[in-house]
Amino acid sequence: AYNIAGNTVAAANDAKKCYEMLPSFTAAGFLLAEIYEKSGEKEKSAELMLMLSGNSPERESMLYKAAILKYNNKDIDGAQKTFEEILSSNNSHKESLYYMGNIHYSLKEYAKAKDFFSRIMELEPENNAALTNFGIACFALREYGSAEKYLEEALRLKPDNNAAAEMLGRAFFENKNYSKAAQFLEKIAPVINKKSVYILLGRVKLETGKNLEALEALKKAAELSPKDREVSY
Repeated sequence: AYNIAGNTVAAANDAKKCYEMLPSFTAAGFLLAEIYEKSGEKEKSAELMLMLSGNSPERESMLYKAAILKYNNKDIDGAQKTFEEILSSNNSHKESLYYMGNIHYSLKEYAKAKDFFSRIMELEPENNAALTNFGIACFALREYGSAEKYLEEALRLKPDNNAAAEMLGRAFFENKNYSKAAQFLEKIAPVINKKSVYILLGRVKLETGKNLEALEALKKAAELSPKDREVSY
């Protein structure tokens, strides 16, 4: 009742007393972890969730929640270890595979990131997030042809995937496929309406010798960021 009423201090005290008196009473422990999370004590919540998971029939879901709390609290090492624990008993846990891919990408371990996103695609070939992030990891490794392939597939499945669209434009550009890049960016720039996309379009136009069109694209980029003194590219 305390928790429902928003009295988190009283609720935490009661739940803590119950849990300390009877550690096997996981409902009290779970409630305490939830209260910790709601009150901003995410590290306490995550640690308690980990402790509770050992005796719970819902061990996997509790471990996953603890891992997410650690990830959101920027405890990347703790999150990684917890995701790995989940995967050690269930190597097809897609959410853990996804976060492990993101963690390795953030650490600039792009080949490892690709491996985790690839494992998701083996389980679910049309998983849009995995296709997109696999393509982005390919781009980071300068595997531009592969990046194009997977980003195009992600866009086919989800045409409004702006992150995939912008990165695909960059892949065309870095692969020196300027004609395709120009055609594609001219199509998506007004839709995404983002400074970085217009700057990229300007760079493509410069590479193809269309200086006036490049200037127009860069002017549009500047209009989208009027506080910027200059548009750098």
